[in-house]
Amino acid sequence: MNLKMEPLALDGLRFETTQYAAMRSLTLLARLAKSVGPALAAVKSSDLSTDFGVIAGALAQLEPAEAASLTCELLAGTVAVLSDGARVSLLDQRAIDRIFTGRLMTLFRVLAHAIKVNYADFGLGSPSAPSE
Repeated sequence: MNLKMEPLALDGLRFETTQYAAMRSLTLLARLAKSVGPALAAVKSSDLSTDFGVIAGALAQLEPAEAASLTCELLAGTVAVLSDGARVSLLDQRAIDRIFTGRLMTLFRVLAHAIKVNYADFGLGSPSAPSE
């Protein structure tokens, strides 16, 4: 299985998000739709660096524990590459805290990027050709 990886440069860091396999992506999409449904579509056309309304709309529908859980699941396929070249896999809350404390807007933009990488065929990002 050859999954695509898309980079993103933000706030002096580089993020590399690898697309999830089909079943993991489907399961996560079901959780996202149930939790933040309408706000998810707004991610498509929003610049999260200036559109706090989209973020507030998504968060208003979530219990705090679900917000933390979804964040961890969405970012589990993402690696932060630090300025010294060190790589931090965003697999848990500790790693996410390490990278995003004091950078919440960057966190939201990386979450939006992860959604776009995984759901491009829903119009949330650039479509990718299937790999064999």
